[in-house]
Amino acid sequence: MQVNAIDISNFKAKLLKKDIQTAEVIIYDDWLRNALNPLFMGKKEKYKQIKIQLKIKDIDDENALNNISNFIKQLEKSTIKFDELSFYFDCTIGSKSQERKAKGKYILDVELKSGYAYKSTVTETMNHVSSKTINVSGNLDTPAILTVTVPSDTTSLTITGFGDSITLKNLKANIPVVVSGEDCTVLQDSSNKFGDTDMWDFPVLQPGSNTITVNIANCTISISYKPRWT
Repeated sequence: MQVNAIDISNFKAKLLKKDIQTAEVIIYDDWLRNALNPLFMGKKEKYKQIKIQLKIKDIDDENALNNISNFIKQLEKSTIKFDELSFYFDCTIGSKSQERKAKGKYILDVELKSGYAYKSTVTETMNHVSSKTINVSGNLDTPAILTVTVPSDTTSLTITGFGDSITLKNLKANIPVVVSGEDCTVLQDSSNKFGDTDMWDFPVLQPGSNTITVNIANCTISISYKPRWT
């Protein structure tokens, strides 16, 4: 197990067991009189719970307690990766308890909260083509990061397929523009280019098939995303 890319053995810890729950989903509906089916009005997904139990073993209590303290500090806001799973979990700590078993030996129980599970970044490239279909795994919408590069100065370029269309203006030759659905930024050479962007929302991909189009094929677009699961 890793916490923030640190193996837990660095804290003299060993994972004993884990319990990963799917996110709780609250459905808002109403069954109108004489209606054949209930009226779906939306849903809300809450945190998923991850419960872990670890053994901390060191030469004495002082060292063991120091390791527990450092480990808990990492868990306050963390990215968790279990060795046998390809999923990552961005977590905050919910609750914790510890029990001393012997000199330098403790059992630590921790409950974490995570919004979703995700896998490593997937990158697709549109290299001087006007359309490409991307099949996204997972079962949740996921933000995308677009890196757009044109070979010559371009007044305007419009991309569709990420919800609402995205129009980038005043593009400079060979200077990438990055539209990040994760950070909610539009940057060119680390400078804010949001003023030259026309869009309602930042780019998002849906699970399944997504067809991306661009009105000018003479460009390169890199599309990066992390598939998500409840």
